[in-house]
Amino acid sequence: MKKPYLPLNKTLFTVAVLLLISFAMSCKKESTPKNPETPTDKITATYSVRKTDSTLFDNDDIIINTVGDSVKITLPATTDVTKLIPDIKADGAIITPKSGVRQDFSKPVTFTVTKGSITKTYIFSVRLDKLKNVVYFGGEDNNFYALNAKKGTVLWKYASPGNFSYSTPTLVNGTIYTTNVDHNLYALNPLSGAVKWKFATGSTTISSPVVANGTVYFGSDDHYVYAVDAVSGNLKWKYLTSQNVDSSPVAENGIVYIGSADGYLYAFDGATGSIKWMYYTGSLIVESSPVISNGVVFVGARNGNLYAVNTANGQLKWSFSTGGISMEHSRPIINNGVVYVASWYDIDNDKKPGSLYAIKESDGSQIWKGLNDQGFTSGPTYANGKLFINSDDGNVYAVDAATGGAIWKKQIYANGAIPTVANGNVFPGGGGGRFFYALDANTGNESWKFPLANSITTSKPLIIDENGTIAGY
Repeated sequence: MKKPYLPLNKTLFTVAVLLLISFAMSCKKESTPKNPETPTDKITATYSVRKTDSTLFDNDDIIINTVGDSVKITLPATTDVTKLIPDIKADGAIITPKSGVRQDFSKPVTFTVTKGSITKTYIFSVRLDKLKNVVYFGGEDNNFYALNAKKGTVLWKYASPGNFSYSTPTLVNGTIYTTNVDHNLYALNPLSGAVKWKFATGSTTISSPVVANGTVYFGSDDHYVYAVDAVSGNLKWKYLTSQNVDSSPVAENGIVYIGSADGYLYAFDGATGSIKWMYYTGSLIVESSPVISNGVVFVGARNGNLYAVNTANGQLKWSFSTGGISMEHSRPIINNGVVYVASWYDIDNDKKPGSLYAIKESDGSQIWKGLNDQGFTSGPTYANGKLFINSDDGNVYAVDAATGGAIWKKQIYANGAIPTVANGNVFPGGGGGRFFYALDANTGNESWKFPLANSITTSKPLIIDENGTIAGY
């Protein structure tokens, strides 16, 4: 019997099918890895940094950009990058160095994240933003403060042996300069509060320093006017007057102008300390600080006069009288041809307090008189058509600069501090209510307040605004 005959084409088909099955099994076997990975080996990491006290940075204070394995982090200028805490989260992974442990980020730090057979590397680089949104001021409690200007939280504070509240701080070329009743001129690091150097005088020092051409100028109750190198703190020159120098200087075109309780307004050559001229007011110049505009220097005296003196030769241009109300604490400001200045009290009758004035810069004639008979131990600040001033009646006022009419007031007992305006807020200083305030400049409503348990007075605040610009100076 013959075997069944299979046509040739069927035979070839059967062989092809067998070959395809064999090839498919071979491919399936080769596609399976020798060391299979489970889904749990995948790494999903989140990463950031925390402050040294383990608190989070606000969202508007931290910027994180990632490109490949590079993590670039931008933080506020006052951040101490040497003690940041890395915050890296990856479930089940081993992180080296450990997350949550303080690290020095002054140089890039490399982190490895390992899970199963997978390892990822992240290189953290931290840079600091430019200095902005900081308020600096000195307190009667012997502390010098740096606060976040948007929230009122402490960035740092420096404790000294004496009162910082008299001197208005200034920031020049990365250094804060301020004086203290402990006899010293201080140079502070604006990022940390560390003392760069101190310069000692022979007595209490409340004059606010000014910096020009690499030199710090200020006065002291030891009767001297000082010129100190801004970088080293070394003395360049000093000049002996015959009374306390509590006035704060102003410098322009290489000339330094400052008043003394001996009644003279002095003009010094800033480089040598030689006298250019002296103008005698006939009365004490105490904390009244000169201001310059259009070739004229303006200063107040105890006899109730504001003097306008030609900067070129020391000749009187005009004087304005308050009728005997002392101008010894006056701090005039000038805007758009108008001098704004406030008077204190009648020295012979403390029942006669002073007022706020607007005076023509050109001839000394009165434009208006406002906030009558309240008494002012300092002076106003101008911003956006308004004057802001602390009155001895305990209120900070917003005043229409064109008319002298009060727009709003808030009782905070500022005790003679000069306000500063920045970021839509007025910072009136003070402390009499045991707080330092930030108030809405349009309404007077409280934006925030910072407790000052042991300081009823503060200096005029120095503000670095949201754009990194020094405000109100």
